[in-house]
Formats: sequence, C-alpha cells, structure tokens
Amino acid sequence: MPRDWVTDHIMRTDVIFLWDEVDTPEMIAAIPTNPKVDRLIHVKGALIWNVTRKDYGKSKVPKMIGGRLYKNMTARNANTTRKLLALMSSDR
Repeated sequence: MPRDWVTDHIMRTDVIFLWDEVDTPEMIAAIPTNPKVDRLIHVKGALIWNVTRKDYGKSKVPKMIGGRLYKNMTARNANTTRKLLALMSSDR
C-alpha cells in the first residue's frame, strides 16, 4: 500500500481484499469510479481505494455495495490493515 495513502481526518483509504474468483487486474474496470476524486489501484489480492474525506460524497466506489462483486470481497481501512499486518508479522 502506498505510504501516503492513509486513513485520517483528511483522507480515507480502504483495502478491498478480493476472493480468488474476482482477483484480476481487469476487474477494476467493473468498479464504478469518479476519476476526479477516486484513486483505485489493483494489487495481487486486493484493490486499494483512496479519496479525500471532503470528496467522499462525490465518489462512486461505495455504489458497488450490494452488487455482484461486493459478495466476493471484504474491505478494511488502511489503519486496520496495517494493524493486521503487524499482528501477522509479530513473533508469538
């Protein structure tokens, strides 16, 4: 995940983890976006979505909720994703 993509009072960044059936670079075209406000990239196993909080209402990405693709993914914000990574990486 790009380091400048954060979840804070200015920005919102979500990592959308994809099931294997939909994990292809081409599937990004099936996600509604507003190119003026949404930044959406595909990495193996996930989409990373970033938008400023002031432009969240202009984003089209939340419109995918309830759709066919939505049933094959789960989303977590950037802070939670980093915490999960730290938990998985720690020696227990």
